[in-house]
Amino acid sequence: MLDKLLVISLLALLCSVVLYAYARWRDFRSDRDIKRAREGLCLKCGYDMRARPFHCTECGFVHDAKKTILLGDGPTSKENNRLFSILDDDT
Repeated sequence: MLDKLLVISLLALLCSVVLYAYARWRDFRSDRDIKRAREGLCLKCGYDMRARPFHCTECGFVHDAKKTILLGDGPTSKENNRLFSILDDDT
C-alpha cells in the first residue's frame, strides 16, 4: 500500500514539475517575442528587420503585420488604423 502511494505521489510531482516548466518556457518565449518586435528584430531568428518590417531576409519568415505593428514602437494610433484598414481589405 505504501509503495502505491509513493508511486502516485512521485507521478503527481513529476506532472507538476513538467507543467510548471512548460508555463515558464511559454512566458519566456512571449517576453522574448515582445522584446524582439519592439527592437525591430525578426520574431523567429532575431535578425534586424528595420529595412523590410514584414519579411525577414535572413530566415524568410513572413510576419503578421498586425502583430508586428501592435508590439513594435511603430506608427501612431491614427496610422495604425489606416494600416489595419489596408490590411483588412487584402483579406
